[in-house]
Amino acid sequence: MDLSHEYNLAREHIATIDFTYLVAKAPFSTEIPLMEDFDDYVEVVEPAIEEVEEKEMAEEEERSNVGPQLEKRQGGRRPAILSSAAMHTSPTTIPTFETTIRYLGGMLSAYDLSGDPLMLARATELGDWILPALGTKQGLAICRYELGSNPAGGSSGRSVLSEVGSLTMEFTRLSMLTGDETYFLAVQRAMDTLDTGFPRHAGDGQRRGRLGSLLPAYVDAGHPNSMSGEYTFGGLADSYYEYLVRLEIKQYQLLGGVSSQYGRMYSEAIDSAYQWLIRPVEVIPGRTGLTTIGVMAWGSWSARLEHLTCFAGGMLGLGSRLLGRQYDMGTALNVTEACAWAYESSTTGIGPESLTFYDAHDPSRYYVVDAPDFGWSDGNGQARKPRGNPMGIRTSDTKYIGRPETIESVFYMFRLTGDRKWQDRGWQMFTSWVEHAITDVGFATISNVNFVTTRLQDSMESFVLAETLKYYYLLFSPPDLISLDDWVFNTEAHPFRIPKPAAEREKRTYLWTGPDDTALPPPSFDSNIGQGTPVQLWARVHQAAELNKAKVAKLRHKSEPAVISKPLPKFVRPPEAQLQEAREKLLGQKQSNPVAPGHGSKNVRPGAADGGGRGFGAPPA
Repeated sequence: MDLSHEYNLAREHIATIDFTYLVAKAPFSTEIPLMEDFDDYVEVVEPAIEEVEEKEMAEEEERSNVGPQLEKRQGGRRPAILSSAAMHTSPTTIPTFETTIRYLGGMLSAYDLSGDPLMLARATELGDWILPALGTKQGLAICRYELGSNPAGGSSGRSVLSEVGSLTMEFTRLSMLTGDETYFLAVQRAMDTLDTGFPRHAGDGQRRGRLGSLLPAYVDAGHPNSMSGEYTFGGLADSYYEYLVRLEIKQYQLLGGVSSQYGRMYSEAIDSAYQWLIRPVEVIPGRTGLTTIGVMAWGSWSARLEHLTCFAGGMLGLGSRLLGRQYDMGTALNVTEACAWAYESSTTGIGPESLTFYDAHDPSRYYVVDAPDFGWSDGNGQARKPRGNPMGIRTSDTKYIGRPETIESVFYMFRLTGDRKWQDRGWQMFTSWVEHAITDVGFATISNVNFVTTRLQDSMESFVLAETLKYYYLLFSPPDLISLDDWVFNTEAHPFRIPKPAAEREKRTYLWTGPDDTALPPPSFDSNIGQGTPVQLWARVHQAAELNKAKVAKLRHKSEPAVISKPLPKFVRPPEAQLQEAREKLLGQKQSNPVAPGHGSKNVRPGAADGGGRGFGAPPA
């Protein structure tokens, strides 16, 4: 598999990306901003700006009586305060979990696969930016973290379990590669909180009681006794449990078997799941051997099968092999069977976002039909027929956005058992997906998997490339390609190399052969590192124009109607008479209130004396 050229193209992006500059999630514009958005407004509104600044300074002095000190410190000028509407062009917060598993995990994996020192250098830089998010009182990360800020031991608040419990693989691997244990110690503190910080008294999920060793989808380390809510292996909780078994691989193979903490936490959680969540599916006519991992919410269990939960087949299979839990392998096969059945039972052969089975003891799962001529009637010419489409399904969310969890478990079942039937199942899933979702530019989202004439949505998630297509590819690749004996996947399907003894390390092979003629040279081009990707550089151009327009709009709004009668949609030059009136008014003010040299010069744009750098200023310390 020679992907060196493709890797070099991606390498240019990794080299130039600026981690301190976040581009707002908004439609990308290819229009060039007008030059008057940057400079031409000076002549139009400068008289009004002078008046507004003097008025604001007077108000500030009256409120705080620090006017002279403020003027001395800032040269008689106040920094412009931009509205939140203007601030949206350069957001300052990141989703900690998503950034870690996708970007940090992706670069660490790229280093393990390529041996390229650039990837490790940039991963270390990003890890340093994210690390302070773990600086809370109990060590649980802030889910929406403002880059450069310091939680200073504050509370993490109510947090999503999967987001605070799924950072450990990436930071542990970063510590191993850099030799700096700081990253590992930070995430280990979070796992210790999840392990021992929540009481394990018996409960029923209705009020405060915890369901065995499971944790609810939302946790608050500051209120550890509040354990009510939804218990699930699906959305909001999935990767926490997944990382327990994969971290157990790390403990024994990455960390040398120092501790059995993660294996114990995993075993206790799975034992509790058998008690509270895992149930056989008994309502599908003609089908046995199906198992679902449902949802317990406020004391009530629901036979809901989420696509997000379908990763659990692979997780249970790995745990069975690693920890000697033989019974779990049967459950792993049955869970994967149920997820594959969800694909096979739809009209298109593609699995839905979620479905809910009828309860086996629910009488409403049948309806009465007239059947006088059939042997299975009740003798009165009537019979019960199962409800659902397909039969046994109460409700379903029929959307499909390219999720990877089912093919992930199919991949693990094949690698763990060697049974070729899983390749056959995977091929059927893949061909159905291609038939109904592929376009000229990617795989579209399907609105309803039960309509053969599918309605497509113009959307493709990043995990389609990172996970779904990768697992399909590996399913049909030789087992020694990314062997499970040598690699462990993070939750975004980025493979991390499992360290081996020195003799085996000498036999390593990498998938990168070095830079080619179309790519950047090796990482000696320091001037390019972090300068910004084309998207970031272009966004800065638009940001500069938007910030100036927002600033001027505020000043115009505060100015007197005599100077500018109403806000202008664009920065057009006002009539000459209006400009002359403004000049005369300004001249009269300067004669009666002279200012220090340099202040009020028409050659200095408002705010220019305040300096500035990339984005809103220099990167935070």
